[in-house]
Amino acid sequence: MRLYLLILASVLCIVFSAGVAQTDATAPTVRQNPLAPGWTFHMSLGRISINESPSQSEAIGQRGWSWIRMGGGLSAFKYVVGEVGFGIFSFKDNDEFRQWITGGVAGNIPREATSEISSGELYYAAGLRARPFGRIMLEGLLGQSRVRFRRTIPLCTDCDRFDLNVEGGSYLQFRLGFGNTTNTRNITNGFGGFYVSYRRFLGDAQINEMFLLGIALHYN
Repeated sequence: MRLYLLILASVLCIVFSAGVAQTDATAPTVRQNPLAPGWTFHMSLGRISINESPSQSEAIGQRGWSWIRMGGGLSAFKYVVGEVGFGIFSFKDNDEFRQWITGGVAGNIPREATSEISSGELYYAAGLRARPFGRIMLEGLLGQSRVRFRRTIPLCTDCDRFDLNVEGGSYLQFRLGFGNTTNTRNITNGFGGFYVSYRRFLGDAQINEMFLLGIALHYN
């Protein structure tokens, strides 16, 4: 897990450096239509919590991590943004089961494996974006999250699988970005940098909240 975090951190730094790199001030620029659509891309990781009820009934940890998160979308009319993305969660399994398996890197040697919680998310959202200052970006989004939680043996095709009753739902998300504007031959209103984000779930959703840290690139 530490190796994965090191690799992910390196990727984030590389993409961030590419996003905030400034071009030569003498480079010619082309004025673009402010109503023309743009695109956005972001990567993040963070902390997630679920409600106490599904945590107890399904025997999984109430707090977990979202290690891999990627999303992208479109922006229009300067202030409107829509996005879709996915995330992978990691939660503690409080009701592990063991099963004898073969295959994988160990070949046909029988061995006993332990179950884990396999979980992930697909989401989509739309909202408003503002840049009150050149280096700061603010976003407010209303979205929908669909999640799946399962208890199973990782990388095993014939092992037992148990679907768990944890539901996603609607959410509000606020994102605060810090970075640099870009001004190149083909990009007149770009932004790249770090961001922090808070997501609060609404209504009957069984996920409670998420805190995220990542990078964002926005180009018009």
